[in-house]
Amino acid sequence: MGVMRGRCESAEIASGSHGRNSRFYLQWTLVSQSVEQNTSTIRWSAGWQGTRGNPEWYSNAIEIRSGVIGGRPVPATRVGNQFGPGDHEMVTGTVIIGHDGEGRGHVDATLTGCFYQNAPLVCSGGWDVPDIPRASAFSLVGNPVGIGDKQTVTISRASDRFTHVVEWEIAGKTWTQTEVGTSAEWTVPVEVGGLVANVGSVLCHVRVTTMVDGREVGSRTGQFWVVVPVTWVPVFTVTASRVDGPVPVKWGVAVQHHSKATISVSSAKPGMGASLKSWRITGPGVDVTGEFGDKQTVASHTTVNPVEVAGTVDWSVTVTDSRGRSVSKTAPMVVTEWAPPQVVPGAVYRADAKGVQVGDGGWVSVLADYGFASVDGKNTVTAKVEYQPSGSTTWVNGGPIASGRRQLVGEGKLSAGSSYLVRLTVRDTLGGEASTTWQVGTGQVDVEFRADGNGMGVGGVGETSGAVDVRWPIRQRQSPWVQELGDSEDLNELRRKSDNPTWYHQSVWYHQSQNARTSWDRHYPVLKAGMLHVTSTGSPMFTYQWYHCYDGSGVWHRVWYSKWWSPWRRVLHDAAVATMNGAWMEEYLIDQDRMVDKTRVTDRRRRWTQLVGVDTTLSNRLYGDFAWFADLKLPAKPAGATIDSVHVSLNAQQSGDIAFATAKPVTDWSFFILGFPAAAKILGTVEVTAYGTKP
Repeated sequence: MGVMRGRCESAEIASGSHGRNSRFYLQWTLVSQSVEQNTSTIRWSAGWQGTRGNPEWYSNAIEIRSGVIGGRPVPATRVGNQFGPGDHEMVTGTVIIGHDGEGRGHVDATLTGCFYQNAPLVCSGGWDVPDIPRASAFSLVGNPVGIGDKQTVTISRASDRFTHVVEWEIAGKTWTQTEVGTSAEWTVPVEVGGLVANVGSVLCHVRVTTMVDGREVGSRTGQFWVVVPVTWVPVFTVTASRVDGPVPVKWGVAVQHHSKATISVSSAKPGMGASLKSWRITGPGVDVTGEFGDKQTVASHTTVNPVEVAGTVDWSVTVTDSRGRSVSKTAPMVVTEWAPPQVVPGAVYRADAKGVQVGDGGWVSVLADYGFASVDGKNTVTAKVEYQPSGSTTWVNGGPIASGRRQLVGEGKLSAGSSYLVRLTVRDTLGGEASTTWQVGTGQVDVEFRADGNGMGVGGVGETSGAVDVRWPIRQRQSPWVQELGDSEDLNELRRKSDNPTWYHQSVWYHQSQNARTSWDRHYPVLKAGMLHVTSTGSPMFTYQWYHCYDGSGVWHRVWYSKWWSPWRRVLHDAAVATMNGAWMEEYLIDQDRMVDKTRVTDRRRRWTQLVGVDTTLSNRLYGDFAWFADLKLPAKPAGATIDSVHVSLNAQQSGDIAFATAKPVTDWSFFILGFPAAAKILGTVEVTAYGTKP
């Protein structure tokens, strides 16, 4: 009978029994283990067991015929004159069990015996003996560990004879210590920085190999993070220097609106082991980036435009290395304030030699009042006065003039018969300029007729032949050009003067300022305030009206011809056309006049307009010199409308003449016929206009 037991330090197997209940046994006990040799020593014994209460005699009849334990044979043995009950040891010994590389050991045993002349009895079994520690366990002190810092491996070994090989591996490079007992200390070398040029941390793999007498027992592995120190960042120097441009170098300052700036990066170095990647410069009106080239340590940028702000201007420079670590620094530059000169217009008048104001004086008295930016006392200005007689294009220099002082110009030679332009110009060192111009009239008279009899002057001399020159201000009670509409005027009647029905307007403007004063009954195109423009040839045959809505929502126009007004029609601009394409635009035609069978009628109708795109070649349905295109599909009818007529016109580019437009009563809404020259290429838009009513 076989018995199998688990991992243990002692065990026993026994056979089945014969008729008198006696049986054979084999038992073992762990004596010792050798960690260094990776072996276990066990003591074993074999014999028979009597199980009955009464003694029994066996004369030379108890026999162990064969057996094996731990791979070693059990000697054959015969005994007699023994009786039970109890264990009767027949043979004993020791055996050494070898363990595998993981320290695991196993023992198997078999035994065959016989009582007298009975059949042989067999027993067998197997056991796992306690493991022998092999590869030493270890722990890592420090995780993560910075480059340049120490890391410790603490080892727990099973035997003092064990030594260890400790290896640290990063990115394919290995550092090794040998003959290590229970602890190994390693400082992460600076050269690791070069192995992690593009990242801020990296895994370090640790292997501890256990050795005994130069023989490898086993190994274990672990890992920890190595981090790049936060202090390993780019370092560099940044400066901002002025670019003078039009500013004199001797001034030694940057000037607003004139000086540019050069921002420079120098002596740039990346974080240890990394490489320089990119730079960015920001400041007033500047945001530029760039890449560092191979082994490049400098970069610079000069502003495209002059600096537009004054005071201490800060330029920010950010440098980034291959690890993505960035450092920003600021470079200040002082910019001195500057603005163009300013002129404050003063009083200018004709005067006598003493500067006293007189109407026909031969001098002009000018009061100059101007200012400029001093730029820390470095800027200067020049100011001069010039004058120009009417009709001339040449300016006469009146000399320099100081601010806040009145100066006489003209040397007493200014003609009373001419008006003059007087100009004050101020210019500073940097080219900034300001000027103002006055007009000085002719000599003062109440009324003066030109010597050539063709013109006159009021309040001054008449300078222009064929005209009336008025020097005095004109005061008027009402604008002669725009007339205000009330709530009673009918727009149909605004085509002739109310006080002379036979005199027709040539061009008149009317303004309606109130929505409430508009009315369909008085023939407004829309019930909104607006401007009405009426123009005609002076003949009763033609009058044209345009109505501009006050809120910009549209312009309408219509025409009086002979006896009738045409309906108001909205003027479409490009945006309206684009919006209308593919959709009906609805307009009210309230109380409008139209012709039906040559009879003037007035009704309340509406008009719908839509644009339809056309892009086709016509070459079929030939009839004489024309190809008839009968497949122009009209868009769906306006919803809810009753249509009584439709008009189609074409705006197209083609090889022949423009197609004629046609109109028809609505009998078949499905298509419309247009005529074209044969084989014409049609590309453009068709405007479909439908007339009718809608509840």
